[in-house]
Amino acid sequence: MKRLICLAVFIMLFSAAFIGIADASTSTQPAGYIALKAVGVPAGTPADTQLSWTFNGFVTNATYSSPTCMVNITQVLAADANKTAYAESISTPLNKTYADDNDYYLVDATNSTPTGPFYIDFSLNVTLSNHYITNASWITDAWVTIYGNVSALCDTAADLYIYNFTGGTWKWLGHYLNHTTPHSAGYHIGALSNFNTFYIDTAHSNTVMFRIYCNDSDTDFTLTIDYFKVDITYSLPISVEGWSATDDEIQYGNMMVFSHTETFNLTAPSGITSHNFTVYYVTPNYNLIADIGHSVSATVSGSTVSVASPIAFNVTNLVENQTELNMYLPLVYLCGAPSGVTVSSISFQGGINKLTFTASGTGTKTFRIRIRKQPAGIYVDHQQLPTGNYTWTNGILTMNITLSTHTIEIYEFVEQEEEEEAAPPAPAPTPTPIPSPTELITEPSYMIPMIIFIIIVLAGAAYALIKKH
Repeated sequence: MKRLICLAVFIMLFSAAFIGIADASTSTQPAGYIALKAVGVPAGTPADTQLSWTFNGFVTNATYSSPTCMVNITQVLAADANKTAYAESISTPLNKTYADDNDYYLVDATNSTPTGPFYIDFSLNVTLSNHYITNASWITDAWVTIYGNVSALCDTAADLYIYNFTGGTWKWLGHYLNHTTPHSAGYHIGALSNFNTFYIDTAHSNTVMFRIYCNDSDTDFTLTIDYFKVDITYSLPISVEGWSATDDEIQYGNMMVFSHTETFNLTAPSGITSHNFTVYYVTPNYNLIADIGHSVSATVSGSTVSVASPIAFNVTNLVENQTELNMYLPLVYLCGAPSGVTVSSISFQGGINKLTFTASGTGTKTFRIRIRKQPAGIYVDHQQLPTGNYTWTNGILTMNITLSTHTIEIYEFVEQEEEEEAAPPAPAPTPTPIPSPTELITEPSYMIPMIIFIIIVLAGAAYALIKKH
């Protein structure tokens, strides 16, 4: 038994000798940015009042320093309530106004005396919060469209209004209904000054209210509405929370790579439910990932999802979804790309671990590169980058480069032939030409004798313990 204990101690000591040799998991930065495309917006309540919706485009993509995705959406909404001030009893349902289909919503004028005057006065409400537009500040544009007519020209008014909730007054939009044949008219209500503040009842479910008023002194008439809609364009923010990344250096085939894993939570604003999105992970390193040849994988809330090429996958019913994304990257790679910079012609050369790419843009930009050690050389258009233009800390190289279009080369190791030359020490190799090394450099050569020495000492100690007992 004592011998077994001593042997176990020896094994533990032997294992400890290798701690620090392998590159353990290291916290780092994301290697790209996140964009979201809405592919499903629920109808809301009542369901038939959402006439249609469209995804207009990406407003803002999430980066590590600014982790919010903003997507632009338009919902076409119908009135979900009406209130009559003056008119005969309305027998047709409100949903007659939900389609341009010659199926009419009819309102008969009322009168206080047999000879007039004759009036129609009623309002239509569109409740935005019923359709997940829970914040009026998201709204970027709005239009109202009405298609209708009166049976006789009104000599006083046939008008459309919108209610100013802040001022408590009706804003006149125009004589859009004073036509005896069907007439289509639209008004850009989003252009009204302080539209989000004045014309949306934020205290009551973000309601927009319209008024239709018609008045003739002596002629009875009927109002006919075929179609009434409001187009609300808004930008929906989705937060990327808890965004972190780790690298594990592993052997893949005949090369060493980083198994790069990113985790993040996609979180919708309060009140947003059942929205479906396509998540696009955009990285300047995609060609390097493809060159390695290992498929990108993703899980959403613990379930594996299919990843399309380039990196894209679907998230259903986004409320708060924890996502994990894994990809294999070379031992030197870009941590995203600065805003306004186009990265192209990216490549990686093993052995000396050389990353090369072309960057185009204007102004001075900050690049962050994942590299395990202080780089042996950094070149911009074959000129060595001054040391004052970069720093290296905890595996991240930060470079400030003034751009037009430049080729950037970064070396983790100097070339072996150069390392072995006599004094004075050889500088880092010039960018071109660079002979390809015959073997991958993974650890400094002095580690092997040290490891052998530690093993001999530990073996002697273990033997002494066994002999004693």
